[in-house]
Amino acid sequence: MAPPQPTVPALLNRMTTPNQPIQPQPVAHGAPPPKQFRAQNTHPQRTTQMLPTLTIIPTAVVPVPPRRVRQKKGPKRIKKLQRPAATIDQLDKEIDDYRAAADV
Repeated sequence: MAPPQPTVPALLNRMTTPNQPIQPQPVAHGAPPPKQFRAQNTHPQRTTQMLPTLTIIPTAVVPVPPRRVRQKKGPKRIKKLQRPAATIDQLDKEIDDYRAAADV
């Protein structure tokens, strides 16, 4: 009898190790894989520390002074006093007084 001829191993057999069982491949559009949920509250709970607080000492209430009343600006030109019309004699006298003061 002739020794049995060695068979050529299939590609799947060559890719896996001899001791590893062959796992079935997932089917397209099949059941989705089970979801893995994250563990909740992974952070340790913080301990609350008492912070020093300032003690407020009540003081007398300071009254707010009233606003200064805005004063309106007056007219730009001051109205001149209304004098009665001067007579010719008064004007002549003013001119004579002015000339006399200039001559001195």
